[in-house]
Amino acid sequence: MATDGETTTTRRQAGQHAGYQIPVILILLVLGCAYEVLNGGKNLMKMSTEMMLPSPLSSSTVARRETAISQKIKDLNEDSYDEEKSEEVIDEKDEKRETEEDSEAEESKEEREGETEETVEDQGTESLEKKDEEEEEEEENRGVEDSKQEEEKTRTPKEIDMKALNRLGKSLTQFRTVSSQKANMGGKSSAKGMKEAESSEGNNESNGDNADGGEETNDEKAGTGTAEVPPATGESNKAKEGRKIDMTEQPNEEQGDQDKTEGSEKKPLNIVLLYADDWRHNAIGADPATLVRTPFLDQLAKEGIRFTYNCVTTSVCWISRATLYTGQYVSRHKSDYPQNAAWYNGWQHTFPKLLKDNGYSVAHVGKWHFDTQNSTVYKTFDYWKPYYGFHFTQRNGQKIHITQMNEEDAVHFLSKARDKTKPFMLGVCFFAPHSVDHEEEQFFPQEKSMELYANETVEVPESADAWNKLPYFFDEQRNEARRRWRMRFDTPDKYQHMMKNYYRLISEIDETSSVIYKELEKQGILNETLIIFTTDNGFFHSEHGLAGKWYPHQESIRVPLVIRDPRMPPEKVNTLNDDFTLNIDLATTILGAAQVEPPPGGIMQGRDIADLYLDRKAEPWRTEFFYEHPVHLHTTVIPASSALVRKDYKYMLWPDYQVEQLFDLTSDPLELEDLINKTKHKDLIDEMRSRHSKLAKMAL
Repeated sequence: MATDGETTTTRRQAGQHAGYQIPVILILLVLGCAYEVLNGGKNLMKMSTEMMLPSPLSSSTVARRETAISQKIKDLNEDSYDEEKSEEVIDEKDEKRETEEDSEAEESKEEREGETEETVEDQGTESLEKKDEEEEEEEENRGVEDSKQEEEKTRTPKEIDMKALNRLGKSLTQFRTVSSQKANMGGKSSAKGMKEAESSEGNNESNGDNADGGEETNDEKAGTGTAEVPPATGESNKAKEGRKIDMTEQPNEEQGDQDKTEGSEKKPLNIVLLYADDWRHNAIGADPATLVRTPFLDQLAKEGIRFTYNCVTTSVCWISRATLYTGQYVSRHKSDYPQNAAWYNGWQHTFPKLLKDNGYSVAHVGKWHFDTQNSTVYKTFDYWKPYYGFHFTQRNGQKIHITQMNEEDAVHFLSKARDKTKPFMLGVCFFAPHSVDHEEEQFFPQEKSMELYANETVEVPESADAWNKLPYFFDEQRNEARRRWRMRFDTPDKYQHMMKNYYRLISEIDETSSVIYKELEKQGILNETLIIFTTDNGFFHSEHGLAGKWYPHQESIRVPLVIRDPRMPPEKVNTLNDDFTLNIDLATTILGAAQVEPPPGGIMQGRDIADLYLDRKAEPWRTEFFYEHPVHLHTTVIPASSALVRKDYKYMLWPDYQVEQLFDLTSDPLELEDLINKTKHKDLIDEMRSRHSKLAKMAL
């Protein structure tokens, strides 16, 4: 039998001797007819096509073949795959079909071997070419019809043979290239040639063909993989790429989304910090010991966690704020006076600056208490509205309360001023319920609040008459806390008047906080936002005969803390936590929610409070902390103080006078009985004194 090369040479030679062409054709037709008679007539058309007409197929032939096979694919797709059919039955049918195909291929091979090697390239007349094209089309149509009948014999109506569908897809790609390929139509195309033909049509998807071009891969045999639906003639490559039939089982859409969420890092949270002034730990409606009503904060606590032993490391406005932003003790940030903004020197390490540098929109509304003209600072904020020191003022020609201003500015930022393509941090720093110190009235609530608490009586603290139990240097005339007590609490009527107005200011902040919360809800970002409510320091309500803050007593150092965090697991929601959380922890906590690393080298001294409610493997939480307050104005006005605070005992030091105190907080929660001179506590005093000194050095 002639090789492909020999056949090509023979054809070229035959083409050079056109005079012999017609006799040779007639001889071959005669031989073909004789052979057909001997073999039942079934191969005449095939032989004449293979031997005489290897010329390219016409475009009309290709189009009809595409139409026929595309219709077959459509028919198969419209059926539903019966998954209950046994794979063995399908494999048996495939095997039977493959056996029949192999048998036909063998017969074709024998026929070709029996033919003459003197095949010629068709250069016949126009009429002969037309006749042969019609014969090809008839043969093709008959082949497609036979294929359909065979499929109907071996398949149930609802069964789709995935391997057949795959083969049809490949066949149509092959048919579209056959008009440009002068290949042997008996199936001798090489795998390389087939791949080149597919590539020329823009089909870069592999269907699992091996070197022989006819065997299915293991994936195909298993009914898996992806077959490309053959596009219509002229369809763009882009359109082809988008039209695929997935042979594999489709995944559950919801499960896919869940896997994506679980497998990827959640986006950084927005942060809203509600930060009030002069507000101690139990001045919140959720605490049964208080008269004040704060329905919003109570609800916020039900949606999050309330921390009942949250404390400040220095109980005064400006230092506590510097500590908030730096995450540092005053011993480190050095801002011991309002005019001394030493903490600005480390501004690049504050959480507002770090958030800004990491793509956040950063806003400040309300009390700042330091220089507001420092460009290094205010340029950090995308929205900068600092003001404090009054309760009523004028805005746009109208009288307005400072808490109303806080509300307007906060909502304006959230709804209109922020860049909604970025996460944001909004600090709402209320001046209320801080007093207007230079005014005799001290506390100025809004008119709408005056009915609140009007018919109620605020209970006077049990320790209100304990002034004489304080150390000797607490001077009646010069001590600032005692002076403020006289302004606010030195008569029963004055006490009731002042405390009710103070509570009204708190209730107004509660209402404004609710408006901010509802704005988050309205915008659909509530569950993408960490909400923190806390205050800068505690407040004496006449305990120990004092007003104000500054000192290490419980009423001064303990402040409320409520956190609502979308990451919080359900079992932690609506719970109380009595760990020692501190205001030095807030900066680290905010950065954690923003997925921003704290500055290196332990610059910040706090911890991420989220460790207490998220499922994290963290170091054990603190069981004690160091408190400090520098002298202010004079040692007789606001003397310096420090303390080692534990749940059971508190060690105090008044360094200007080298006076120590010890209180048993379990048996004496009001801190009225000083145990420093009790010999039975000597070992405890020594241990706490030493520990106090060590923590003081660590605060630097």
